[in-house]
Amino acid sequence: MARDKSTLLSKLLQHIRIECDETLCDMSRKLEMSVSYLSMIENGVRQVPDNFVFSLELAYKLSEEQCSLLQQAISKDKDENNGLSNILANESTAVAAFGG
Repeated sequence: MARDKSTLLSKLLQHIRIECDETLCDMSRKLEMSVSYLSMIENGVRQVPDNFVFSLELAYKLSEEQCSLLQQAISKDKDENNGLSNILANESTAVAAFGG
């Protein structure tokens, strides 16, 4: 199943990059992580590291409000992913119950 790449976190990170006239590669260097890892975080494939917002705050001199928005985006995206996991788990249980 393909994931929707336009998560709230993805949109916010893209906004930061556009405002700073940077690429994903530029941002990954500033955050000291690989381009692929940052891309996977942005696309919801990898979990966001605990220090991610703090690293962004330092690298981009973000305001408290901006950090709060990023944290909310991370929580929202995580909640949506947990909901999908619950749906898929319930579907698997239902299929198994019918001998599937």
